[in-house]
Amino acid sequence: MFDCSKIVIDKESTEPLHIQLIRELRRLIREMNQEEYDVLPSERSLCSYLKLHRSTVHKAYEELQNSGIVRRQLNKSLIPNASARKSLEGHLPALGIVLPSRFSQYIGSNSHALRLLEGIFDRAAERNYAVFMLELPPPDISREERRKFIATRFPGLSGILLLGDRDYVDDPMLDDLFSYSGIPQVAIGGEVHQFHIGSVQCRFDRAADDMMAFFRSQHVRTVGMVFSSPDQFHPSAYDYSSRHRDEEMKKKFEDQGFILPEKWQITADFSEDMFPAELPDAFWCFNDQFALRLRSVLNKRHADEKIIICGFDGSINIPCIATIKQPYQQIGTMAVDLLIEHYETGITLKNRIRYTDAEFIPPADMKNLPILEKSNCL
Repeated sequence: MFDCSKIVIDKESTEPLHIQLIRELRRLIREMNQEEYDVLPSERSLCSYLKLHRSTVHKAYEELQNSGIVRRQLNKSLIPNASARKSLEGHLPALGIVLPSRFSQYIGSNSHALRLLEGIFDRAAERNYAVFMLELPPPDISREERRKFIATRFPGLSGILLLGDRDYVDDPMLDDLFSYSGIPQVAIGGEVHQFHIGSVQCRFDRAADDMMAFFRSQHVRTVGMVFSSPDQFHPSAYDYSSRHRDEEMKKKFEDQGFILPEKWQITADFSEDMFPAELPDAFWCFNDQFALRLRSVLNKRHADEKIIICGFDGSINIPCIATIKQPYQQIGTMAVDLLIEHYETGITLKNRIRYTDAEFIPPADMKNLPILEKSNCL
């Protein structure tokens, strides 16, 4: 029997009411034996008992039905499926990783991917959680097939880690997953602007301050910037933190009084013939790959000039290039901890997003300069 008195709803919480109700109903079903299954209270009666709006209960019931936890009988009432408890418990505590591409493509195109996955797998093992890779079907399947995929793959998991979107202009399958609130989801390296999806992100404010202090110690006044490629990002509900990296870093340089010559505010599709002219004192690049390519070009054109180049990500260990290094293994660890926290205690405005900090790494042959000893970030 469904004991409505066991349903706890916090109307003062910032967490949407229908998500709280989904979690409470899932908990009640998980705690029942199959022999105890009975029809859920009608929308009207549950609204009256909990003092909730009808649409709130309707959204919660609809989500339970879409995820395969309950089914509608001929008389229109809802009752848990025979496999509901097993689906909710799962065979063992398990987390799913939704990759933006096939595994081999993902680790092949991202030099930091293995460190991120190492953090995820190691932390999950420490917390006694299994981890499964999940590849979404193509975006052109029918709405019914999309619902069936979600209903059969996700209810048995404790949560989902999102590592990015897919390279499609329209991706209804991913949009449906983002809308699914049956279990917690945590986005890594960006944010999906829906309350029920958490996020782990890396801040680079302190690392940028250290980089600029290093630049000043080397008497840098003029700075060139190599921005992301024009086609680096496509419209998506997955709001990558790196999407805003160029504009945020440019503002920091301006705020700290560096001169940014317009000629040297360039994108990553730069050509070698752009560099015969007088160069700035230093370059900052959107990532380490761009920094490495720039270093190669400058070595050909201006071998005698000492131009400081700083990349981003810390994915390439090149002694002559500085970088702002993101702690990918730590990010993976934090994502697992946050996902389990959301599963066990729920998501709130205070625990929805968790941050870690990047670190400035100077060129290896210049790392012992006095300015770096004063830094409070390293």
